[in-house]
Amino acid sequence: MLRSTVHQLFDQVVSCEQFLENCGEQMWRDKLCQTRVVDAAGNEALDLDLLLSYFSQSEAFFDLELSKVHGHRVDESTEAGANSHLVSLRLDIYYLAQKCRDENNASIVIISAYP
Repeated sequence: MLRSTVHQLFDQVVSCEQFLENCGEQMWRDKLCQTRVVDAAGNEALDLDLLLSYFSQSEAFFDLELSKVHGHRVDESTEAGANSHLVSLRLDIYYLAQKCRDENNASIVIISAYP
């Protein structure tokens, strides 16, 4: 069974949070965590507008580069691969978030509402 766009996006956001945590990038990990909200009924949701805003700010998520020089847990042998993986995660998140917003015509989507 195909997973909904909402679930695909949720999975990518969580994967990116974990990856950033492993690399020692706290600021962007925390920002991604803030896009996962719980509504009044206790349903977990994604704030698509907040998530997409991270890609258009002056210090955009697209600008993040993992580097030992910046205090990240990567070294010369893993830096290129880590940044390549980050680029892939970011692009997936960006396009899935746009697709979710277009498909659902909503700025916040409740994860459990989708199969």
